[in-house]
Amino acid sequence: EPIFSYYGYKITGIFNTKEEVAASAQKSSKPGYPIFQDTNGDGAITPADQVILGKPFPDFTAGLGNDISYKGFNLNFFIQAVQGVENINVQAVQSMYPANFRRNKFSKQFLDRWSPTNLDGKYPSGVSPSAYGGGKVNNLTIEDASFIRLRTATLSYSVPLKNKNVFQNLGVYVTAQNLLTISNYIGWDPEASLKGN
Repeated sequence: EPIFSYYGYKITGIFNTKEEVAASAQKSSKPGYPIFQDTNGDGAITPADQVILGKPFPDFTAGLGNDISYKGFNLNFFIQAVQGVENINVQAVQSMYPANFRRNKFSKQFLDRWSPTNLDGKYPSGVSPSAYGGGKVNNLTIEDASFIRLRTATLSYSVPLKNKNVFQNLGVYVTAQNLLTISNYIGWDPEASLKGN
C-alpha cells in the first residue's frame, strides 16, 4: 500500500438495541454508538482491527486547457480532474468527536445522526463521543476527495485602436480561479489538508 495511507477503524453501522451491543465485540457500547469491524475476529476491538481506509495519492490526474477566440474576445480556461484519492476531513472529525462545544460542526453529521426516532442514521448519536472507542480516523472521516475543477478562466477583449501612436495594444480582461468544483467531498476543499500542505 502507498506510504501515508489512512489507517483506522471501519465503522459498519450504528447499534440500535442493547441486544445488538450484547452480541458484539463492544460490550460497553450503547445504542447510538458506532459498530467497529472486528477485523481479526477475536471478539474485541483492539488496534489489530484497524485497516487501510484510503490513500492520499490519486489514481490519476488530468487537465484540459484551451484558448477560444472570436473577433476581439478570447477565453482561456484550464480544467483539472483528480480521481481515486481520499482525504481525512478534519471538520468531520470535529463534528463527530468535538474537542469542545465551541468548534464548528457540519450539519450533515447532526441531521443524519442516530437517534431513537432515526434508527437509520449514518452517524453516531453524538452523545458521549469520547466513550465510543475506536478512533477518530475511521471510514466516516476519510472521504473520497476526487474532483473536477474549473481551475482558471480568463476572458479578455482586445480593444480596436484607430490611433496606435499612444498605445500599440489595449486589452481588458477578467480572471477567476476555482470557479466551480464538482466533488462528493463534504469539506471546504478536496485538496485541503490538516497542515495546509
